[in-house]
Amino acid sequence: MLKGVLASVLASVLFGVIYWISPFLKPLAGEEIYGWRVLATLPFTTVLLLWRGEWAQVRALARRVQERPALGAALVLSAAMVGVQLWLFMWAPMAGRALPVSLGYFLLPLVMVLAGGVLYRERLSGPHKLATALAAAGVGAELLRAGGVSWETWLVAVGYPLYFALRRRLRTEKLGGHWVDMALAVPVAVYFVLRAP
Repeated sequence: MLKGVLASVLASVLFGVIYWISPFLKPLAGEEIYGWRVLATLPFTTVLLLWRGEWAQVRALARRVQERPALGAALVLSAAMVGVQLWLFMWAPMAGRALPVSLGYFLLPLVMVLAGGVLYRERLSGPHKLATALAAAGVGAELLRAGGVSWETWLVAVGYPLYFALRRRLRTEKLGGHWVDMALAVPVAVYFVLRAP
């Protein structure tokens, strides 16, 4: 459990650092940063898959696409859904829209709890219900202070649960599925990088 907590804290710190440094990457635009992020993520994910001996996940997914070509279209949709989220994450701080996106990330766990209950019949224990109620009160107060919910907030808060639900439905929720999402995003990433002035 300690390992998981440490990994979660480290991920949160890295998440914050990436968000914080993006305005310092000017004159790059959010689209270019998105492109470079995808192009940097793919090789690192490849190395991680190989190091963990999990490249078979990618091969298995490729076989599934050969057997059921319609799965390919669903994978493109999955890549597009996460691509929009990655773009928004890099665009928002540079466009002065960091607060609405941050509110989306605050709202996201509550939407995930709701989605888990509705889609997967997951039930919360007493302490989890209390934690969820306290989180809802805190997020609600912040939304009132912010003056409402913007499209950026909704895109994060609803877009990610839809993306995760799609990946679960497609059985691509492991690291190999993430690799496929990044690989399918490469053409758009290259376009954004090459069209930069």
